Amino acid sequence: MRRDNHPHRGFSEGRSLHTRNIAIRILIISEDTKSSKLYFEDIIEEVNSSNKDCIIAAEVKGCGKGTNKLLEEALTLKKDIERKKEITFDQSWLVFDKDNFTDDSFDNTIEKAQKDGFEVAWSNVCFELWYLLHFSDYHNPGGTPKDYEVALEKKVQRFIPTFKYKKGSSKMYAILSKHGDQIQALVRAEKLRKKHKKNKQENKYSSHTPCTRVDLLIKEITDTEERKKILQKK
Repeated sequence: MRRDNHPHRGFSEGRSLHTRNIAIRILIISEDTKSSKLYFEDIIEEVNSSNKDCIIAAEVKGCGKGTNKLLEEALTLKKDIERKKEITFDQSWLVFDKDNFTDDSFDNTIEKAQKDGFEVAWSNVCFELWYLLHFSDYHNPGGTPKDYEVALEKKVQRFIPTFKYKKGSSKMYAILSKHGDQIQALVRAEKLRKKHKKNKQENKYSSHTPCTRVDLLIKEITDTEERKKILQKK
């Protein structure tokens, strides 16, 4: 869990990019500037605290742009960071929700992002689906983002009766680490994707609901074997 006295997150606040034990450089650009950004920062900090020989040098950015402006802003951020820090990322991830996207815009953004070299950790309908999967399967194809938040509150309130979910202020990584099951969340997320993969509209991601690819990014960060694969490509 995140330690409040830990001075650095990623390599943007003083950690040298050329330190010997830094092995993997990952860029994560999130549409959301609060909830998911804080979650990724916390999980990376936890992984690095327990894996001193294989540090993940991560730059986590919340770009605050949605729909058609998202990919454009992400490409600009990536170029600026690589130029200023004189590095190349081993992986670049774009994280966003279906939420306010039209169906066509959502599908097109995913395809364009992949062509531009991003891995895409999209969620349909929203990022909170990933949190919910730490507690149970979730099947609500017509759910709104608010429905997900209410469902999440009910799950967490079994352990913390006063809990109210607030984007950007709820310490979700700490809560999920203590009361949820990340291994099962990975299994449940993959199960949802396999279900939608059987559909004739396999590449129409806007129709895959509920569904998420956030687990694929989490595996890259937390799984030793996945990190080895990244290193082999360097």
